Amino acid sequence: MRYLAPILGLGFVAACSQVEAERPRPEGSPVASDALARRGDFESHLLLTGNLEAVRSTQLTAPSVRTSELQIRWMEEDGAFVRAGQKVVEFENSTFAGEIEDKKLTRRKEERELHRLDAQSRAEVAEKAFAVVTKEAELEKARLEADVPKEFLPLREFQEKQLALERARAELEKARQELDAHSRTQAEEKAVKALQLEKTVYDIRAAEDAIDALVLEAPLDGVLVVATIPWEGRKVQVGDNVWPGFVLLEIPDLSEMRVRALLSDVDDGRLRPGMTAVVTLDAHPEVDFPGEVESITPVAQETSPRSLRRAFTVQVRLGRTDPERMRPGMAARVRVTMETKEDVLLLPRSTVDFSRWPHLVCNLLECVVEDKQE
Repeated sequence: MRYLAPILGLGFVAACSQVEAERPRPEGSPVASDALARRGDFESHLLLTGNLEAVRSTQLTAPSVRTSELQIRWMEEDGAFVRAGQKVVEFENSTFAGEIEDKKLTRRKEERELHRLDAQSRAEVAEKAFAVVTKEAELEKARLEADVPKEFLPLREFQEKQLALERARAELEKARQELDAHSRTQAEEKAVKALQLEKTVYDIRAAEDAIDALVLEAPLDGVLVVATIPWEGRKVQVGDNVWPGFVLLEIPDLSEMRVRALLSDVDDGRLRPGMTAVVTLDAHPEVDFPGEVESITPVAQETSPRSLRRAFTVQVRLGRTDPERMRPGMAARVRVTMETKEDVLLLPRSTVDFSRWPHLVCNLLECVVEDKQE
């Protein structure tokens, strides 16, 4: 058995503290100075940096309209407090505005064409109907003449009147067929024109709806958080082109927050879910918030597109939330408790010679001096 502790080159002092006086200290005791050593509880920590984020939030996305890209013309400032129904984003709508004007001109032309076709159809149908009436009168006249008994007329004249009756019947049938065919043709043509007009009206309404959709309003009261473009590492800004469905803004629920921190890949395995932590906001260093490691991603990712550094994402759940102080995106420091020891001998870290005692358990301020080591 041998005693461990750093020798600082100061030599050993003869005097001992009241606590250590009762314990005999043989020659070669590693404690440099009883004035520096103390007994107490020890904690070691792992420090992480991260940002606050809301556990839940309402997202606002670019509208789904008939275009592949949308350009942001105006946007409310990041961090602004907005009311429900307040305009927060407006997209460029000149394409749809120009489409509406063109479609309205087309609609007027189609309406005039449909009216002209309807008037022409009524005139032609009336003409065809009059022809039918005329043929019906001629048929009736031919029928009366053909009804004269055969014995009262010369045979040739009787036969001619019978032929005239058949011709009148045939002409009436032909006139009726022409009226029916013309009516169907005109009805089909008008239906096609009406369908074209209906489609144009629909396109105008769709373009107007698209213009309305290009203005986003806040669905509820809250603080507005502008989204980040991941591949550029910056916030979305006026003039950017985005596609339908892209998340532009969020209104977080400030009643429940957490910290999203990064754990360097060289510290892999040092953290596990359930470890206790203390969170301190850079903006409010005077207040500590209790926390707990909630999750750690299984794979380390690049910290930025051009960085060779890799890190795990750590979610730290807060024991309590302060909506008055906390805002999404605020920088936060996370101190995770790694190890605790009670009633141990401690030395200031600054006094330890790690070249001689490299395996001591230390935190930022103190190191544990084990009384014995097998």
